[in-house]
Amino acid sequence: MLKSYIAFLLILIILEVVLCILAFVYNDEGETEARKSMKEVVRRVYNTTGTSSTKDAMDKLQREFDCCGGNGQADYLEVPTVAFPASCCIRTPCLTQNTTLYYTEGCAKAVFDSLEEYDNALFAVAIVFAILQIVGFILACKFLKDDD
Repeated sequence: MLKSYIAFLLILIILEVVLCILAFVYNDEGETEARKSMKEVVRRVYNTTGTSSTKDAMDKLQREFDCCGGNGQADYLEVPTVAFPASCCIRTPCLTQNTTLYYTEGCAKAVFDSLEEYDNALFAVAIVFAILQIVGFILACKFLKDDD
């Protein structure tokens, strides 16, 4: 039973190291993909009438982070049939297409900037868990050796 625990813990530690390396290597890929996805949401969802859960989610995101589109106002300007949504307004009501009345920062950047605030805390938590797992691994190996 102890051997199974050691094997499981070793696999878990290896997976965590691999995930940390991948997160570090592909750090910038996430924001790039988010920009593409949000731009596609603007092109597809805001180009139709009615409401959808995707449109509601994008509106909420724009209100919460004081942003507009995935890359900024350009996402809405590139689709001629799409007007700026009210969720992009700096202050309501925005009744014109005057771009100075709307947020300029893209939501992908705003969200990732917000997440970066927690980088150090996440890193510290990961280090603590890694230390606990390594201690558990060492103790399990010691108990296994003492058992033999």
